Amino acid sequence: MKKLHYYFMFSMMLFFSCQQEENIYSCDSEINDYIKSNISEIQVMSRAEFLKIEKDLQPSIFSAFTVKQKQQIWLDKYKDALKLNWTNKEREHIISLIQYIQNNRIYFENPKKYEDEISIFAYKWRQYAENVLMWDNNTIYNMVYDPGSLTKDSQNKLIIVKENNISEKTDITIFTKKLKTREENTPPPPTIKCSCNEKANDCGTTGLMTCRKWNCIAVYGCGFLFQAVCDGGCYRNDL
Repeated sequence: MKKLHYYFMFSMMLFFSCQQEENIYSCDSEINDYIKSNISEIQVMSRAEFLKIEKDLQPSIFSAFTVKQKQQIWLDKYKDALKLNWTNKEREHIISLIQYIQNNRIYFENPKKYEDEISIFAYKWRQYAENVLMWDNNTIYNMVYDPGSLTKDSQNKLIIVKENNISEKTDITIFTKKLKTREENTPPPPTIKCSCNEKANDCGTTGLMTCRKWNCIAVYGCGFLFQAVCDGGCYRNDL
């Protein structure tokens, strides 16, 4: 009887261990299944390939990246950004992001555990950008809420470089097209429910979309440097 009891306890421990180890990348079952089936390809994906993926799909793909990939997505962005014209203070503020990413690998490995530390840094970084550098919301958004490459337009305004869509037929493009089709047939938006952070309201710079909270699985890949939980979906304001 005692042996049976120990066997039962061991089986339960093994069961719960397996449950905890299961990785979830999206609360959308179709996206989650796709990522799980293609995890090997995703974990060798280049930054250029990643930036050509639909915006709503990026957080889920990012959550499946290795820690090194997550860091490199942002490090490459800021190293390229430093080639643009900045004031000394602006340049130092961008360098502070590079230092933060390089020195805090563990934040990308376990953002849930270090949520407070990440939030404090993000708040201080944004306050300096707003109050000292006088950056507007669009500039800040393009700097830390969108992993896309940066450039400046003819009016010296900071904008995201538009990436060309992947032309060849790969699994990711076929899947993205499927999502677009699903979006047309599934009103109202969002198509992907857990693809933004309600507090950050990271739904772009147009002002046409708002992040509304959902009862989402705790997947991290939204907000500041994609280190916040994805707890909402982007809705059009006119719906």
